[in-house]
Amino acid sequence: MQAYAAMPREDSVSEKHFFLQTYFFLIFPERILLLRWLDEYNAGDSGMNETTLADYSYLIIDDDQFICDLITNVLRKQGISRIAVAEGGQSAITHIKTGNLPDVIICDLNMPEGDGVEFLHYLAGESFNGGVILVSGTNRAIMNAALRLGDARALDMLGMLPKPFTPDDLIQALSRYNKESRISFKHSVGMESSV
Repeated sequence: MQAYAAMPREDSVSEKHFFLQTYFFLIFPERILLLRWLDEYNAGDSGMNETTLADYSYLIIDDDQFICDLITNVLRKQGISRIAVAEGGQSAITHIKTGNLPDVIICDLNMPEGDGVEFLHYLAGESFNGGVILVSGTNRAIMNAALRLGDARALDMLGMLPKPFTPDDLIQALSRYNKESRISFKHSVGMESSV
């Protein structure tokens, strides 16, 4: 694998930014891809209807501050200002119990403070009718099982994003959410889902 420091870069990139990218590559090789995608994303137009996404509130649940910052940056680029961050499932439950119920939750599966699967059970028990996006660095079989669990529990599972993911992957998953269609559950007991 070629080191990022040896790759050509645009003159518009500041030396400090270049140094930080190089540092992240040396310490966290998988994260440099996220930084590059974020740079490309910030340079271009997302093409999404910003008003629609900006109408909703979001809760990011991840114990990795880098991922929280990345997701927050992508959401802010979409004109979204109602963003909350929790470091784990228990923190998220506390946030929700104080009356801060988000429209969309972006949740990591592997966290030290209550994992994503436990959190999905909590959401289902509370009849949460917002959208849920799962993110994780775990294998796809576990992610698929968690996605199926959410679907079986009548949660509006908008998708799963394996780490590292691109900003466009996140926006695509977010665009699946439609608050008006969530007045009733998409699944009914005893009926097959048409999704």
